[in-house]
Amino acid sequence: MKQRLAAGIVLILLVFAAAAWADPPAPSADPLPGTVVAPAPKAAAPPIPQLSPPLPQNAAQGRIIDAAPPAAQPKPPQVLLKTSAGDIVIELDPVRAPISVQNFLDYVRSGFYNGTIFHRVVRDYLIQGGLYTPYLKRKETDPPITNEAKNGLRNRRGTVGVARPVEPDSGTSEFYINVVDNRFLDHKDDSVQGYGYAIFGRVVQGMNVVDRMSRVRTGKADGMKNVPDVPLIIYSARVIQEP
Repeated sequence: MKQRLAAGIVLILLVFAAAAWADPPAPSADPLPGTVVAPAPKAAAPPIPQLSPPLPQNAAQGRIIDAAPPAAQPKPPQVLLKTSAGDIVIELDPVRAPISVQNFLDYVRSGFYNGTIFHRVVRDYLIQGGLYTPYLKRKETDPPITNEAKNGLRNRRGTVGVARPVEPDSGTSEFYINVVDNRFLDHKDDSVQGYGYAIFGRVVQGMNVVDRMSRVRTGKADGMKNVPDVPLIIYSARVIQEP
């Protein structure tokens, strides 16, 4: 009997000893009451790759718009002279000679030049026309215009200028075409002698016709020099390229 009691006591002592040496329980994951727990930070989104150069905004809708094309530059006006010696095409410069160009176009559109002549022809210098009929009858013109000789355009071979009497602002319908470079006709100063003659265009087709005209025989007629023996007639003048 005593042996059984002793064995039972020993067994109880062994159980308590095992419990004492066992691992302590893991602490609860639940926070203690009254403790504020900060939320865990979210993982940063991966960066969106950037295009270089960036696309236009409406590329996000799946459409890529090309850059707008440059605005088309207006073409300069051109006038066709049909003459007894051949065709001449004159290109005008309304940017640097707006008054002279508008004046010339007004005469062209009104039909003023139709049936007029080149009444003054000087070899290796110029040909001049736009005022007289083949019988050297002077036509009535519009009022004179302001001289634009200070516009920077020069009297070079093939350029077209406003012919005039002595006074600087006295040009009307007459025009001339330079056969050679005539630098002495350019603006020098604001005096009557130095003001110069305004250029407003240039020959772009038919310079061979101009050269041929400049070599015709000339003489005196009705008190004028350098008049062609055979009239050089402008049959018609018309605008073939609008500004």
